Parts: sequence; C-alpha cells; structure tokens
Amino acid sequence: MGVPARLPGRRGPAVNDGGTDLIGKLAEEARPLRSRIIEAVRRHAEVTHRAADPHDAEDLEFVLDLLLRRVGGGGTATAADDRRLADIGTALAGRGYRPGELAAAYQVPLRAVIDHVRELGGRFGCRPAHLLDTVDLVLEVCNTIASAVAGGYHAAEHHRQRAEFLRALLHGVLDTDELDRQVRRHGLDPEREYLAFRARTSSTGATIDDLAGAFGLTFGPSHGDGLCAVVGADLVGFVGAAPLVDVPGVAGIGPPRPPARLAGSFRMAARALDTAERRGLTGAQRFSELGLLPAMGNDSAVGEALCRRYLAPLGDSESAAELADTLHVYLAEGMNVARTARRKFVHPNTVRYRIGRFEELADVSLRSSSEVVFEVLWALECRAARQAHQQG
Repeated sequence: MGVPARLPGRRGPAVNDGGTDLIGKLAEEARPLRSRIIEAVRRHAEVTHRAADPHDAEDLEFVLDLLLRRVGGGGTATAADDRRLADIGTALAGRGYRPGELAAAYQVPLRAVIDHVRELGGRFGCRPAHLLDTVDLVLEVCNTIASAVAGGYHAAEHHRQRAEFLRALLHGVLDTDELDRQVRRHGLDPEREYLAFRARTSSTGATIDDLAGAFGLTFGPSHGDGLCAVVGADLVGFVGAAPLVDVPGVAGIGPPRPPARLAGSFRMAARALDTAERRGLTGAQRFSELGLLPAMGNDSAVGEALCRRYLAPLGDSESAAELADTLHVYLAEGMNVARTARRKFVHPNTVRYRIGRFEELADVSLRSSSEVVFEVLWALECRAARQAHQQG
C-alpha cells in the first residue's frame, strides 16, 4: 500500500525516522482493529440500549475499509463512497438517532482507532511527532467520512421534520402559536391561500419525484410556493397554484385555503383522489370540478340501495349491461338522444328503445322528476365505481 510523503495540513512525513510505516502497520492489523471497533460499538449499544441493526456490521466493515484506503493511499472520496456514507446517515436518522446520540456514536469507533494507532506507535517505537502526524491524518479522514454520513443524516432529518409538520398542518392539530412559528420557519405566507393535494403514482410507472416535479416542488429546502413530503405511499402537500403540466399519476386537489384552514382543503383533496381512483381517472382532479361524485362514492350504503331499486330489475345479462351503459351515456349527455346515439354508435331509435325498456323494467319515468334522474345517475355511478374496482 503506497504511503504519501505529505498530505495538506499535515506537519510531517507518514514514515518516521526509523523507517516504520505506521499506516502500513495499521493496515496489516486490520483484523484486530475491526474486532476492537465491533466490541466497542457493542458495549456502547448495551449502555445506550440501542438495538443492533442487521446492516451495522456491514456498514462498519465498509467504513473501516474506506478509512484504511484513504489514510494509506491518500485517496480522495468517490461519488459512490459518498452515496454509501450518506445512506448510512439516512438509515441512522430512520432509526431515530438524535444529533447528540449520533455524535456520541461517532466517538466510539474513532476512539478505538486512535487508541489502536497509539498502541502501534508504542510497540514499534515511533517518535511522538510521527505518531501525532499519523493521528492527525486518521482524524482528518475520519472527519471527512463523518461529514458525509452527517449530510445524509441531516437530509433525512429535514425530510422527517417536514413530513411531521405537514401531517400536523394538513390534519389541523397545530395550535395557533405553533402554526405561526412553523409557517414562518418554512417561508410560507400565513395570509396566502394554498391548494392542498394528495397524489399517487398509480400504475403509470412514474416516481414520487416525477409527481413532485409536476407540482413544481422538490424535496430540497422549503420555499414559499408550497411544500411536499412522502406520507405512506402518497405524495402530500400544498401549492400556490394548480400544476400547469400533466400529473403523471392521479392527484386530488382541494380548494384554496390559508395555512390555518388547509386541513379542510386536504380532506377534500383526499376525497377527490379516492373518487378519481374509483372511476379510473388520472391526472389532477379538483374536488370542485367533480360535482356530486365524491358524495356518491362516500356513501356506499345509499349507492347500493339505489342500485337495488333501479338497476337490479334489469338483470345481469349482457343485454342488461348494454342497457345500463346506454342509460349512463344518455344521462351524461343531458338526456339528448342524438348525442347519445353518436357516442354509442347506434341508431337514435335504438337509444329510445333501450331507455323505454329501462323505464318499463324499473317501473319509473325519467321525465317524472329531476329527483328520479339524480337517483338513477347515483346508482349508475355506484355501478361504474364497483366495476372499476373489480377491474383494478
């Protein structure tokens, strides 16, 4: 293993006057050093009552190997190394480590390495200046490694805190003082109206990042135009304006509300998303544009009762399904026979026959009252939602 004569910030050579390659000796004794670190980490976990993670040993192995590579060859960090270190920090944040705990955990393996270097120096008679140079080099590399781990940790912590704020804000559980503090902390305008949303990638092959991008948001620092986070499998948040590009998935969007009232907007966004998925809709779906569909889907008992009243008499044959489909288009087209015929690719008399047959079987007249039309449409929407769910 090559040893540099001098690294920036070091006071002396890596090899002492007697020719002892202390870094080389450290690499040769990697196995006992590894055991020493593992034992120190184990004792620390017992004292702090932290349960071991299956990946701990693998992570320690990687970090020790990286340390020896960098102090031994003066190698610089690679992008792959930094990503792996950031992933370790992300995992520690996910396990609930607080900043003080993370700093204490970092000291454990570092202390083990420094003690091992000092013992090696004493065993091989290294001069104090050379030993100090070697310790400085180890500290320098360890601090670089720790900075990369901390970067991943802080990014994950920022995301966690943002997700917690969003959950509290969108569920309306923040008191007035805390709401004001958090809103200003995230650079939001307490008087501005925002649109709450809840979105899913659905089966489009899009990613959560794609969804966030469609809303003009990222998972980086907060800004005044909105905020988002992943909660469960969904992207939730709020924006100052509806997305100008197609949403690669399905999203429910609530009406505009100031931060203090965003919980109401979010409830409607969630209902809009649920309605869109039941009907097989994609893209951004505004609650205000879905009409009575959310209410129809939210009360399944009423829908099922209306299905029994108006659709069950038709039977369950193929011709009954065609009759119900024609009826649905007929009502959607404002009970216009010509437009219904064009959409169904049939003769207008066929439409008239099917509508008449429905009225005969269901013992009802669609011209009798608007209430009947509404109830039949509700039954048909319930049927469509049930079919979409079965196909999905």
